[in-house]
Amino acid sequence: MTSPISGDAVRGGGNDAASRHDVAKTSLTNSSNTEIVPGEVAGDEAPPERVHGRWRVVEETGTLGAKGMVGRILSFDDAALGWIGPDGKTEPGCRDPFYHIVSDASEARSFSRPFKPAWAKFGLAQNRVGGLHVWECGDGDEIFGPSEPAAGSAFYPVGQDQLMMNWLDGNILLLRREG
Repeated sequence: MTSPISGDAVRGGGNDAASRHDVAKTSLTNSSNTEIVPGEVAGDEAPPERVHGRWRVVEETGTLGAKGMVGRILSFDDAALGWIGPDGKTEPGCRDPFYHIVSDASEARSFSRPFKPAWAKFGLAQNRVGGLHVWECGDGDEIFGPSEPAAGSAFYPVGQDQLMMNWLDGNILLLRREG
């Protein structure tokens, strides 16, 4: 299954010139006065060294509660994307993963709706938030994360050491780089 999200899928990052905008926003509306999430369509695609690595869940929010997610560690490299299990090994929820920035504004607005309640709770500075990205699995059959509003989990880079991503049951997770 492939994601209906637009954008150029790449391994290892790159720049999407069509989606470059100033990341810092002074308002939560765009030029047509439509409410947006900071970083929704802004920024460059995150390079692999910014996204690859181990990420610990430090906060969570959501309507149903993601019990047990705080403290879990996410691992992402060219071979697999998945949660690290009690044995210290990555449970590959997604093999041969890749990611890309979402460059279509209407898709970004739709995909970013679940993130809105988390912005205030996590207290994220707007000028630290990058563009919306999505993860996809190389085989096209696996989905890492929720199946709605699109197949797979989305994330925003926050500064150099955090990611904010959606997860199951409408939960939003804030992750901090390990080590």
